[in-house]
Amino acid sequence: MAEIVCPKCGLEQDQGTECRGCRIVFDRYRAAPETPPSSVPAPIPSPAGPSAVWRYYRVVRWVVLAGIVVLVVLVLSDAPLPQVESVSDSGRGIQLKMLDLQTAFLTGGSARLHLDEAELNFWLWENLDFEESPSAVQDLRVQLNGDVLSLYLVFLSYGQDLSLTLEGRVQVTDGYLQLEPSGGKLGSLPIPLFGLERAVRRLFESPENRETFRMPTEIRDIRVEDSELVISFSR
Repeated sequence: MAEIVCPKCGLEQDQGTECRGCRIVFDRYRAAPETPPSSVPAPIPSPAGPSAVWRYYRVVRWVVLAGIVVLVVLVLSDAPLPQVESVSDSGRGIQLKMLDLQTAFLTGGSARLHLDEAELNFWLWENLDFEESPSAVQDLRVQLNGDVLSLYLVFLSYGQDLSLTLEGRVQVTDGYLQLEPSGGKLGSLPIPLFGLERAVRRLFESPENRETFRMPTEIRDIRVEDSELVISFSR
């Protein structure tokens, strides 16, 4: 029988699974030692990048800031001046219509005055002195289209001149001129329809502007018909 030498104590003995002298188990003793851990250091994890929420916040922040800048620029940018009709003899035409109005008013007690766009703007420019007026309204121009009247106004707000464009139908209520809005812009910024009523109320009913739109007691109504301003008078 083959002999084996104990790898630990050196005892020669017959083939077996363990040493008769030191009792070691040959298979366990001969097993390869564990591989020592590598001397190469483990890589240091890189710091985590910005979270998706933070990236989203940064994008939204700049979008909101850009939107605010655009809104301010649009509000402070005056809308283009409307091209209103102008006729050289508008003043004479108004004088003749006023004479006819006086005659009809004296004889019948009621009358109607029809002014086209050129005549209306001529009358406004001749009779409304915005430089001397304490009103916040600095300029006013009117366009007539069918039964719709378009107002272009420049008014003073917190020391800054702003332009306001309003479209709608006019009428007289309790002796004051009123506008039922259907569209408008503040500067070059379109105004949502739900915000127009507030803007119109501020313009027509604020203490500094209200007296500007007071009508004489003889004027009962004002309408736009067939692109003309029709003013109804009665005693």
